[in-house]
Amino acid sequence: MSTNSHAYIILGGTFDPIHNGHILLAEALYNSFKQPVIFIPTAPPNYKAPPQTTAKERLEMLKLALNNNPHFIIDSCEMFEENYISTNQSLKILREKIGYDKPIYFLIGEDSLVSLDTWDNWHELFNLTNFVVAMRPGYSLEQMSGQLKLEFTKRTTCSIKNLTDPYGQIYILNFTPHDIASTTVRNNCKQNLPIEDMVDPKVAKYIKENKLYI
Repeated sequence: MSTNSHAYIILGGTFDPIHNGHILLAEALYNSFKQPVIFIPTAPPNYKAPPQTTAKERLEMLKLALNNNPHFIIDSCEMFEENYISTNQSLKILREKIGYDKPIYFLIGEDSLVSLDTWDNWHELFNLTNFVVAMRPGYSLEQMSGQLKLEFTKRTTCSIKNLTDPYGQIYILNFTPHDIASTTVRNNCKQNLPIEDMVDPKVAKYIKENKLYI
């Protein structure tokens, strides 16, 4: 992965398949940070069912959806691994490549934020990355544990501070997620229902031609 940006803005996921909600989120990230957004498709996770398509198919759909947009970069180094790589491991590998001076902003949803303290070595993450949390305005954080609330209160900011802090901040991105999920796309494919309003037309064509998710 190579970029001349001042910061690494990371959007990770299985992208099985990538849908319009992912793209809208990436555009919101780019508009906030004015830095390229790096899509990191992950290896099969150990906390949910594995992807229903191959790494090669997921990568092809990503390429079709991103359509050579200069603001978006794909880093596919993880997705061909057989074993799951935790966020902690992944960020350590990235830090070994780029050092600890460059800011990393790692996107998570509000659902991940409230359960962040269940992640592997979650305290260590604050020494590796900043978090960007895509949250609906007025979202309640009552589900957070006391310890996580403490970290959240200490680290949260609404200003990006010229991208100078390499790690340790939580930045809130007011974003109302598009009501699309990869699960819905896959279910529609199974039931032979349309998916054109949920994914890029080229992705829809690829799914149909390759008989994916049926």
